[in-house]
Amino acid sequence: RSRMLDFIFAVPDPESWHAANLLLPGHSSHYAPFLRRFASPARLAALQTLPGFGARLFFNTLVAAPTESNPRRLIKYGVI
Repeated sequence: RSRMLDFIFAVPDPESWHAANLLLPGHSSHYAPFLRRFASPARLAALQTLPGFGARLFFNTLVAAPTESNPRRLIKYGVI
């Protein structure tokens, strides 16, 4: 069993970051299906920056990131 690797990205503009991330091949699958269907980068950033909404951190979990030594490697990453 492999351990999950965690990343946190501190970005100046969450909307631009989500827009760029969604354009990368395969990266739209990082987002939950209901978010891929109904959320634009602007809505993702608005959700993430709602006052009183926790740490204002948006996490994508269970993202496949295979390596030669670990073809089943999973990561999760947060955007703040």
